[in-house]
Amino acid sequence: MQKYVLSVLSLLLFVTETEAQDFAVWNNNILKLNNGLINREIIIDNGIIRTKTLKITGSDINFNSENSKEFSLIIDGTQCDGQSGWDLISIVSASDIRQGSGATVKLKGTNKYSRIEVDITYLLYPDLPVIRKEI
Repeated sequence: MQKYVLSVLSLLLFVTETEAQDFAVWNNNILKLNNGLINREIIIDNGIIRTKTLKITGSDINFNSENSKEFSLIIDGTQCDGQSGWDLISIVSASDIRQGSGATVKLKGTNKYSRIEVDITYLLYPDLPVIRKEI
């Protein structure tokens, strides 16, 4: 019986350690990504998506530029970016098989981009100061 209980406890600890951690928090109009080593704050407001802060933990240096466009695409010969006018459709949790955890931001274009939808996935990894971004 004791071996059985110890086996079950060991299995529970293993499963808990291999689950993806939650590195993304959505609050009001700010998506906060933080794994303890790197911190990124993304603002989605008034039709614009942009990074406000990109810092390594323990450093005061903000690696983000003032006019962050967050992404840039060419659509029918015209540049489209995070400042082109977007409605937020959703923000959902995202993960991968390598313990990456974060969020996917789903946007729908406005005005001349009203038929365009963009998904941006941000993934952070335990013990790595990197953020993987997929569009």
